[in-house]
Amino acid sequence: MEPNQTLLDKINGETLQRTARLQAVPIPEADRADGEGAEQYRFELSFSSEDPYERWFGMEILGHKKGEINLEWMGGGTAPLLLQHDHDQVIGVIEKAWIAERRGKAQVRFGKGVLASEIRQDVVDGIRTNVSVGYRVHKMVLTEQSDEGPDTYRVTEWEPLETSIVSIPADKTVGVGRSNQSTKKENTTMSEKAENTPDLRIIENAKAEAARDAVKTDRKRRQDLLELASAHEQKIKGVRDKAESIYNADGTAAELQNWILERYAKNDLINLRQGAGTDGEIGLNDKEIKRFSFLKAIRSQIPGDTVDAGFEVECSRATAKLLRKDPQGLWIPEDVRRGTQQQRDLTVAGTGSNIVATNLLADQYIDVLRNRLAVEALGATVLTGLTGDIAIPKSSAAGTAYWVTEGNAITESQLTLTQVTGTPHTVGGLTDVSRKTIIQGTPDVEQLIRNDLVAVVARAVDTACFVGSGAAGQPLGILGTSGVNNPTVTTGTPTYAQILDFIGDIMTDNADLGSMKWCMTPEVMVKLAATIKHATAAGGFVLDLGTQSMLGYPYVISLQVGANSMFFGVWSQLILALWSGQDLLVDPYTGGNAGTVRIRVLQDCDVLIRHGQSFAYDDAVTS
Repeated sequence: MEPNQTLLDKINGETLQRTARLQAVPIPEADRADGEGAEQYRFELSFSSEDPYERWFGMEILGHKKGEINLEWMGGGTAPLLLQHDHDQVIGVIEKAWIAERRGKAQVRFGKGVLASEIRQDVVDGIRTNVSVGYRVHKMVLTEQSDEGPDTYRVTEWEPLETSIVSIPADKTVGVGRSNQSTKKENTTMSEKAENTPDLRIIENAKAEAARDAVKTDRKRRQDLLELASAHEQKIKGVRDKAESIYNADGTAAELQNWILERYAKNDLINLRQGAGTDGEIGLNDKEIKRFSFLKAIRSQIPGDTVDAGFEVECSRATAKLLRKDPQGLWIPEDVRRGTQQQRDLTVAGTGSNIVATNLLADQYIDVLRNRLAVEALGATVLTGLTGDIAIPKSSAAGTAYWVTEGNAITESQLTLTQVTGTPHTVGGLTDVSRKTIIQGTPDVEQLIRNDLVAVVARAVDTACFVGSGAAGQPLGILGTSGVNNPTVTTGTPTYAQILDFIGDIMTDNADLGSMKWCMTPEVMVKLAATIKHATAAGGFVLDLGTQSMLGYPYVISLQVGANSMFFGVWSQLILALWSGQDLLVDPYTGGNAGTVRIRVLQDCDVLIRHGQSFAYDDAVTS
């Protein structure tokens, strides 16, 4: 009888496994070709039999008649001997394989490495007592149907792929030392075996599955603990040792997380030196970033409000410890700022009365369309956690080499050194919100702050990186920096050759010091996507929308670069220096008579350009 085709489709090509009892029987000295003396590395084992094995689809019998088993791979001298079916733990090789007495037999040779030697000794000592075969089914037939028990299938085409030393047995009729034995049980019919063994086999399979699940769970628990410790080890002393301690006590990552929060609450942070590689973050994970509530941080600064903002206050204290600087209100940790910029959560707009409503459909809220942040996406260098003014050494002119004749002195030349300096520039935003809105708002005064006020400040910083004037409190951006290339572009009708000049100018200045990218407005992108390289469109277009690249370099779209504008450059040469997290200050007094709370967010930053020659710019690409 042929089995159900759906079943065949599921089984065909799938790699299955069977385990068996293993007894160590070394190959006699006289039978070994290379005479390895007392070092007994070779063993003979039986890896398969026709004993029924219960699968999810029924009882499976592996055929061992001529033509039913393919030993081309297993008997070729290269099939692996593994530990626990782990392909990364090869402990030996299967030198040959054959069929005898309806069994698959093999001669295996252990390796001489540390792991292989340990496993071989365990086999000799009877500690490792089980062997397993990994195989692939190509064809099987239904041999017996039963209304009360499982159906029986005979696998008539299958291929063994590897043999493993394992922990949990299943097929007890085969193994090392049993390949030449014939017992009364082996002469019983298949139906008798099926009747006598299923219950025991089910129990053994359940034990094996439970053991595997336990190992996986334990590994996952250890991995979670180590990953959490790794995320915080630069900020908290002894976090890795604590993780090991919790693991050894069968604890979980949740316990370590609580311990970490306690350490932050006590300001038990490693004092990092200014500029010593710190990212300015206090080590919040994704869950903690989402937990940080702007609404609670605001309400904690309103006199008489009893909101529990302990987590937010402790995060602010941890940030203050890291920055060595107290906020005017509460610090928004750098972790939260970055998380806010990366998320596009729903938000609300308008007056407080628009969101204090019984039937407000918060999930249907339509946010204002905002400019995307670009500088960090382009690969700018971001320095965070700064406290004082900074100065970065820079070579402004190289020395000169001179040819001399014999007996004459070399002309002296000097390497000219300057500094790129940075000092805090403050950008801020504020909004007025009614006290009632803060207390009753549903659902998203929280997101009003996250996505509007905080994001607006972030975009102001982003814009300053491109076109900051250096006046009226602004940093000086790329556009005003000395040395920036300004290729000639025909207004509104750029040519292929003119766009190539952006690349050529930077390379001519030897300023292609890293990976380069374009940044342009959507209008410029559309224009260049329609600009042909040569006389006809057959030659292709300057910008390729399909690969999101232009002339082999990727591009980023941003409205912060200015109208009709396009930048090209090595963005790692732009340094965005941040002296603080965002400082959230609540003023409940200015609009106190009207019950209005004024919320203000401040950010201290500066923009430094290492080499202006690493950038090219033009604002006439479109008209």
